[in-house]
Formats: sequence, structure tokens, C-alpha cells
Amino acid sequence: MTIKGITPKQLSKKLVEKHRRFLNAYSKEFDLLHELFVLREKQDQLKHWIDDAKNEGDKKRYKAYMKQKKITENDILKLTGKLKEVTSSENYDSRERYDFLKKCIDSHRDAINYWSNVSKSTTPP
Repeated sequence: MTIKGITPKQLSKKLVEKHRRFLNAYSKEFDLLHELFVLREKQDQLKHWIDDAKNEGDKKRYKAYMKQKKITENDILKLTGKLKEVTSSENYDSRERYDFLKKCIDSHRDAINYWSNVSKSTTPP
């Protein structure tokens, strides 16, 4: 039996395609956001190391850490720009957004697995 000219197998294949598109989009944003969080942690650690080197009077370490901090800050700016391009969310760099994306990715993976199995079966769900 078909509904409006589409078989259950065709429908399940279309749903798999839809979930893959969403998974792709969410994964790109999630990966960028994850990288941004890692860079921010690196930036925080560098601040501590800079303070330690400064307090110890170690100019060599201080300069090296300052150089790394500047590079990290530039990387954060670039990544923030990329992230703004791929998301429509105002809270594009929040932990809540990160958790939301993780749940969406997991949900779409589950849906892909489910509909892929339905597509392989000969009986409708």
C-alpha cells in the first residue's frame, strides 16, 4: 500500500536523507563549538602560566606564553566568526547550545539507524 504515491521504503529512505542533512549541519556547528571551548580553556591556562612566569621573573617563558596567548586569541576570533556563519542562534557560543547540539546529533543518529533498518525491511513500520 502506498500513500500519495510513496511506498514505506521510499519514505524511510527520504527520512534517512533528511536526518543526515540535519546531522551534517549540527555536526559542523558542534565541532566548531567544541574547538572554541578547547581554545578558551587553553587561553585560561596560558593566563595562569603567564602570571607564574611573570611572578618568577622568567622572561623567556613569559614571552613564549604571551606569544601563544596572542595566537590563541586570534584563533578564537577566527573560530567565532566561522561559528557565527553556520548558526542562527544568538547563543552560538554557550554551553547550553553545545549540550543542545549534542542531544540533536544523538537524536538524528538514532533516527538514521531506525529508518535505515525500516528501509531494509520488507514490511512497513
